[in-house]
Amino acid sequence: MSETYEMSPVEKYDFIRRNKKTISFDGYYNHVHIDSAARTITIDVDDDYEFIEEGNEYKRLKNFDSPEQRLIDAIFRPHLIDDDGKRIGTPENEDDYRFFPIVSHKDITKKYNGDYVYRDVFHLNAHYGENNRTLFNPFAGLLIAFPIGEGLLDFCFSMFGTSPEDLLECALENLKYNSINKEITTPKARNKDELRDLECEYMRRSIVALDPYMYRSLYSSIFPPELEEISETSLKYYIFYLNELKREMRNRLKFVFDDAFYPEELSGLRAHERFAMYAQKYGVPRSFRREESFWITSRMDKTSLECSRLPMDVILKKLHSNVTRKEQSPLEKEMELAPGKVGVYHSVPLFMSVAYKCCTIHDMLELEFTKMLEYDIKFHKCKNCGRYFIVKGNYNAEYCDRIREGNTQTCQQIAAQKKYEEKLQNDKAVSVFRKYYKRYYARKQAGTIKPDKFRLWNYQACEKRDMCQRGGISLEEFEEWLEGSFNNKPMS
Repeated sequence: MSETYEMSPVEKYDFIRRNKKTISFDGYYNHVHIDSAARTITIDVDDDYEFIEEGNEYKRLKNFDSPEQRLIDAIFRPHLIDDDGKRIGTPENEDDYRFFPIVSHKDITKKYNGDYVYRDVFHLNAHYGENNRTLFNPFAGLLIAFPIGEGLLDFCFSMFGTSPEDLLECALENLKYNSINKEITTPKARNKDELRDLECEYMRRSIVALDPYMYRSLYSSIFPPELEEISETSLKYYIFYLNELKREMRNRLKFVFDDAFYPEELSGLRAHERFAMYAQKYGVPRSFRREESFWITSRMDKTSLECSRLPMDVILKKLHSNVTRKEQSPLEKEMELAPGKVGVYHSVPLFMSVAYKCCTIHDMLELEFTKMLEYDIKFHKCKNCGRYFIVKGNYNAEYCDRIREGNTQTCQQIAAQKKYEEKLQNDKAVSVFRKYYKRYYARKQAGTIKPDKFRLWNYQACEKRDMCQRGGISLEEFEEWLEGSFNNKPMS
């Protein structure tokens, strides 16, 4: 009788993140720029799978008022599947579905002067301003900038709890209503061009099928998988992959960055030392290979400007220069170049760009995590919402500046309000002052106390209140003075 082979922790770790026969996790090739001075990440999102021509026949389901609102709702409130895997928001009548051309850059960047703020910290910009090209993935081709650590936090606190059966049902509905076949009609390629077309077809079909599930976090939005088949098996792998990455990173956050986690034993260790201990215990690799790329480009954007460090006056001088030659220069003759070719390099600014190449959510999470270790990013757990947040300046901060769902105030504002209310409840002098203030203010509004008399009383009452808090007069004396301020009778 043969024994069942049991994988080691490292083998399990690698297997979960490895491509499967029915699904590939490395669908996009995104370039990630790191600004070490500002400690920010800028991701140049791949758009190779998008149609270039206008008016393509593909449509998307739309249940919202505008393209930008659809993007927000797809991220925050997925309209086909809730966190428990139950179907929500599906119209009973097929006629209730409204279709619209796939979201364009113009739709998601036209707010805030071309800078669209996603979940407060993620800034989305198109390379060349507004772009009307229709897109399967509204994030394709964008530059997305945010502080190091925020992408990982966003992923760790996103909900991916849908069952494969429910996701499959919604995926098939998405394909049906967008007139896309479940199966690829020509599954084999005879040459390089046909192989490329086939890969694009798989990718586009996968993005439409997974809408809106994949938009539950930034990283799942910009690192979509390529589904070789739309089946319960492939979707099961995808859901398990997302939840396993989320589980692993949340465990790391707690062990490596949480100051409240066994502080008596871990507070003296730096983050990378705590991670070494974690990795040894749980069989997680302590090394991560990064793929860095360097290239020279004529495209001027935030990342190429930062890398090249060309002053703007130099760029403008080049753009305004007009170097023309009808005859070859000595160098052009030596290099056998056309007349004026050297002058082009004097009038057209060129930029350097350096970036890491990330193809999967796992790649992106590991890159960001290791950068957090390098820069010793500090985290605290918010005492209001319980989520981690990056410590920016005040190392004693206990509350984050996020707005929780269902609230209009940040956790910091909520905490400050609670603290103020508790102070009022515990401070009897303030409580008594507020009672009489409301009484006399109402009489002022009714016209029985003159405004100038009320202002004078308020000034004196505040002085008496402060005196009572310092112990200069008793609470009884303060209340007796308030009671007799206007003899509790209407003023003439």
